[in-house]
Amino acid sequence: MTTEFSMLDKDVVPTLLSIATPSSESGTDEEWELTLRFASEHREQNLAEIIFQHTTAATDPRKVGALIDHLIWNISDESLERMMQTFEAWLCADDPRKISYVLAMDYVFPFKDTKQMYDVLSAVKSKWPEFSERCDELIERRTRLVKKKL
Repeated sequence: MTTEFSMLDKDVVPTLLSIATPSSESGTDEEWELTLRFASEHREQNLAEIIFQHTTAATDPRKVGALIDHLIWNISDESLERMMQTFEAWLCADDPRKISYVLAMDYVFPFKDTKQMYDVLSAVKSKWPEFSERCDELIERRTRLVKKKL
């Protein structure tokens, strides 16, 4: 079954969020197709902000993380850079909902610089204890990756 929609339709992000699957799963053909179309039609815009504008406090961060993970495979380097800059700013902001969305991503780490990521996630843990476990997990994964490369 294919869901049809206009990319100008205000329900496109909720539709994508409703079918988003965690990165541990492959995702459906429908999910990949809709994500690709969304990324293509909005390539000049800040996809992170578009997604955020269409979420509420009730939106499951894992769904947002899954959508972002799928978008990452379908966007240009410029769009990815723009999204990552937004996510890095969100981690330094005072909005726990934005922080939860960034921490729900699995395919990329926030911040190109490892030390900067450690510092910012340590600050997030101090300010938002509910995110401590996920911050620790990301720090551990990044540390293992860095050690593996050495």
